[in-house]
Amino acid sequence: MKNLLVKFTFLMCLTSTGYAQDEDKGKSQIAISAGILPTEDIANEMLVRFVDLFFPSHQHVSVDNVSVFGSYKYFVSEKIAIGGTIGYNSRAKPFNYDNWNRRYDGIKVVTLAGEGSFYYLKGPNVGLYALGGMGCFIVTSGNYNNNYSDYTNFGLTLQLTPLGIRFGRKFGGFAEIGYGYKGLVNMGINLKL
Repeated sequence: MKNLLVKFTFLMCLTSTGYAQDEDKGKSQIAISAGILPTEDIANEMLVRFVDLFFPSHQHVSVDNVSVFGSYKYFVSEKIAIGGTIGYNSRAKPFNYDNWNRRYDGIKVVTLAGEGSFYYLKGPNVGLYALGGMGCFIVTSGNYNNNYSDYTNFGLTLQLTPLGIRFGRKFGGFAEIGYGYKGLVNMGINLKL
């Protein structure tokens, strides 16, 4: 096991040595991905969970399914990229408290956010990075109970991803672990332009 760890460390160091300075600076990258267990309404989610410790009565929608995303990144330096993403979740589920008898089905969520990435280990075929994003979400839903109107909401959304990994030179795949609008796990494919 120790020998395997030494070999892995050596290979990671070998791939991260500088092949060409600013290889990605000024280049772009596009991506398509799917996020598992997204929380679009993250700011409200944290606030409601905290307040509900003392006064359990809030109503909100907690999104807990799969979202799809289209993203764009522009490398301002070799290790820093900025960009944006748009996401769509057509199978969100409502979170119902015991005292809230409304039934909302067909909830759909659209997310728009700006993002920044920092590559802390980067080689020609592999890169490890962290990502942070902030933007807004819009929730719409039909209501099957005629006593209530349709549900529409919007608000602030966040994404914190401490670990992301990208494989491939020009065309590749990636996986991210974090919390927020892209979910706990976000995986997809991307292309450097």
